[in-house]
Amino acid sequence: MLLPATVVASLIFYVITNAVSWIYDPGYAKNFSGLVQSLTVGLPQYSATPSWMFFRNSVVSDLLFTLLFVVCINLGRRAEGPRARAAVPRTA
Repeated sequence: MLLPATVVASLIFYVITNAVSWIYDPGYAKNFSGLVQSLTVGLPQYSATPSWMFFRNSVVSDLLFTLLFVVCINLGRRAEGPRARAAVPRTA
């Protein structure tokens, strides 16, 4: 469940930020081709790093941090298990 949520969150962030950039940046044409340009290659002065590469890097980093989060939660639960059982008093 976390995997699709991570990818969808990255996609939503990418689309919203690039659409807002398309709306407010005067370097983009205010038509469909300008929107496609903002979602794929970006502005010509930033041609060294197309905007789709930022999306790719964002998805990869979000997936890695989600994996790290899940591993830390599982390690914490595993370490908490013996302590939680020792704290419960035994009754006869």
